[in-house]
Amino acid sequence: MNQLQTREQNARDLVGLKMSQIQTILGGDKAKASIFASAIVNIANDKDLRGCNVESIVNTAMQIVQIGLHPNKLFGQAYVVPYGGVAQLQIGYKGLISLGYRNGWKFRAIAVYSCDKFEINFAGIKDEINFTPSYDERDETDGKWVFDNLRGVLVFAVDKQGAEFSEFVSKKKLEKLRLKSQNQKSQDKLAHIWLEWAEEMYKAKAIKYVASRLPINDSLAEALSLEDEPIRAEQSKPQTPKTQNLNELLSSSEKPNSSTVNQNLTVDEAEYIEAAPVEVEIATVKENLTVEPMPLDLLQSELVKRGASEDEAEKLLERVSPDEARAYLADPNAIDALMENLRS
Repeated sequence: MNQLQTREQNARDLVGLKMSQIQTILGGDKAKASIFASAIVNIANDKDLRGCNVESIVNTAMQIVQIGLHPNKLFGQAYVVPYGGVAQLQIGYKGLISLGYRNGWKFRAIAVYSCDKFEINFAGIKDEINFTPSYDERDETDGKWVFDNLRGVLVFAVDKQGAEFSEFVSKKKLEKLRLKSQNQKSQDKLAHIWLEWAEEMYKAKAIKYVASRLPINDSLAEALSLEDEPIRAEQSKPQTPKTQNLNELLSSSEKPNSSTVNQNLTVDEAEYIEAAPVEVEIATVKENLTVEPMPLDLLQSELVKRGASEDEAEKLLERVSPDEARAYLADPNAIDALMENLRS
């Protein structure tokens, strides 16, 4: 068994132990739990995460499930990214929109590029914003283009009472936030998930920055704080003692005794000994561990086929649950009715 196969098997074993927890979180939906379990196993073999241990990847993916988001990165709600040798949660733009809506907040973020006409004038509580995007000149799908041309992100927020907030977060501020991530070391280019989903990641950082300054509830605040757990853990680590230089080592007359050597060997050996996987019944899980299209994705595709734009379809589906999506997909007339609501 090669290294990738071993990682996958370890992930399957760990996910198998967590299946009952996943099903409980998902309200007992076994089919959905199987899809989520498949997504978590796939994450463990992501090429960008091969420097992270499998357990931290699975635990981070479980955090995504626990806060109510989909762990498959293609869904765009949350990502597992490397932070040194461990995994870190990164909530995406769509995930923040979803979390905000469930907690009484509506968020919207709009990227502003150098090709757009943009002007903002201070006017007390509500600034005067003049913004005309140049869609013909934009290339938001190209991470390098986004990095080179982004000016900042406009964030709008509305609470339960209808109070509106808006703030422009400059690229300079967003870059400072991006470079706090250990996997984003270069000031000159994006890497990993940032390069693949550049605009979405900048939007997510902008929303999180603005949300941290708003009176959000504890539930939303806790979800946002999960992203910073590896950073807090790193900061709380005791500093490594300074290594002796060569002269200090040569001048030292002390030699390790045999008991110390034996103790060290025991520690070294322990680092390489992994606990044998617990035997659990996961046959059903393994049979179903296949990535299937999600009903919301299929419904979005049907709406686009009927003439809706990607943004219109996403906005319309923000309030639609997977079960409701399945019902729409079973009745084409219902999808047509959705389109009528969109056009009205």
